[in-house]
Amino acid sequence: MVFLDPTSDIAFKKMFGNQAKKEILIGFLNSVLSTDDDRRVVDVTISDPNNIPVILSDKYSIVDVKCTDQLGRHFIVEVQVSHQSDYSERAQYYSALALSRQLEKKGKYREVMPVIFIGVLSKDLFKSSEYLSHHTIRNTVTQEHALQLFDFYFIELSKFHKTINQLENVVDQWIYLLQNARALEGVPSQLKKNIEIAEAFEVLEKGNWSRSELADYDVFLDRQRLALGAEEDYQKNLERQLREGMEKGMEMGMEMGIEKGMEKGMEKGMEKGMEKGRQEEAYAIAHKMIKKGVKIEIIAEFTELSIEKIHELSKELKDENI
Repeated sequence: MVFLDPTSDIAFKKMFGNQAKKEILIGFLNSVLSTDDDRRVVDVTISDPNNIPVILSDKYSIVDVKCTDQLGRHFIVEVQVSHQSDYSERAQYYSALALSRQLEKKGKYREVMPVIFIGVLSKDLFKSSEYLSHHTIRNTVTQEHALQLFDFYFIELSKFHKTINQLENVVDQWIYLLQNARALEGVPSQLKKNIEIAEAFEVLEKGNWSRSELADYDVFLDRQRLALGAEEDYQKNLERQLREGMEKGMEMGMEMGIEKGMEKGMEKGMEKGMEKGRQEEAYAIAHKMIKKGVKIEIIAEFTELSIEKIHELSKELKDENI
C-alpha cells in the first residue's frame, strides 16, 4: 500500500472535508476535544465541501475545512506545513471572522455560537514541549472560564516523537497518522480497531485516487516543495545579510569611536542587510516559479513583486537560455 501525505492541503481536505465520510472528521474532532459528555460531536455539516485549495501566498491562505456540529458550534480545521511567524494571530483573526459572520444571519450577539479552531502544524509554534495545546480566554486570577466563544487547539507535529507502541489515546493515534502515514506500507494493527482512522487510511490510499486527483496532488506537492525551498533560501540569505549587516555596523561604529556611532552603524547595516535579503529571496522565489510555469499574477501575489519586475526577470531567464 502507498498512502498520500495527509498534511498536504488536497489530501487533508479529501480526508476531513467529505460530507459523505463525515464520521472521519467527527472522530478526529472528538479525539482533540477529549470529551465524553453532552458536548461530544455526534453530527457535522461541512461548509463548502467542494472547496478546492488555492495556492497563494500565506496571507491569502484558504481555510481547509469548516463545519458546524449538532450544537451549532463552528469548527475551523486547518493544516499549515510551512513556517509562519504570525500563525497564532492568523488563527485568532479567522476565528473572530467566523464569529462576526454569524451576526450577518443571526443579528443578535446572544445567539452567536462558539468557534473552535484546530490547527495542525509541521513546525514549532510555541516554546513549550506540548504537541497538543488548548487555549481559552480565562480570568487571570480565578481561572474562571466565563468567556466561552473561542477555543484554540494546536497540534505541533514536530514535537510528537512517539512510536506506534507508545500511543496512549485516540488523539495520539490521529497525530501518528498525520505525521507518519506517507511513510507506512500498511495500516498498523494498533490502529485498525479505530473505525474512523481505518477509513482515513482508506481515503489516503493512492490506489483509491483518480488520475486527475493524483495529478492535482503532484502539482500541489511540487509547488509546496518550491515554497519550502524558497523559505529555506530566505532564512539562509537573511542570516547571511544580518551577519554582514552586523559586521558592517560594528565596523562603522568602531570607526566613529563612540557608542552612539556603533549603535547607529549596526542599525543601519542590519536594516540594509535585511532589505537586501528580502529582495534576493523574492527574486529567487520568482525565478523558481517562472521556471515552473506558474502564472505571473500568482507569482506577483506570492512574492509581492510588481508585474513589470516579474516580466523583467522572465526576460532575463530567457536571455540566459539563448
